[in-house]
Amino acid sequence: RISGEAFLEEVNVQHIACAHCPCGCIQVAELREKFAPAHYSTVRVSYDYEPIFAVGTQLSISTPREILRLIAFIEKQGWDCMSMGNTLAWATEAFLSGAIGEAETEGLWGHRGGRNGRSFAILWGYPVIPGGHAKDIFRQWGILQ
Repeated sequence: RISGEAFLEEVNVQHIACAHCPCGCIQVAELREKFAPAHYSTVRVSYDYEPIFAVGTQLSISTPREILRLIAFIEKQGWDCMSMGNTLAWATEAFLSGAIGEAETEGLWGHRGGRNGRSFAILWGYPVIPGGHAKDIFRQWGILQ
């Protein structure tokens, strides 16, 4: 469900170019979300293939709107989107494969009791579900629905 066409049809509102460049490769999407009855928040998010990969396909997030919500959240925190996506992917894989554990991460990433008997990890104070997809992380954060 992630493609250039899907982004163009669902969320893209503008192509911009750098000064004196004819390409216009900067893509801008509009993310409009309802926060109360008859009230919407609209945010413009710049995107390209790298952040789409880093926080999209690499983390099993499969819709343009979910990817844009995550890009907007990460950028609002002042984090680098590529670094955050790659860090989450690596940490999840390393933790699940046993390459790192609670001892190596000094408690930043480790098992805690979860709902319904499931365990989850803590990464910088945010709950993360090992064994699930990274999109579950962001649903718990309230970033994705």
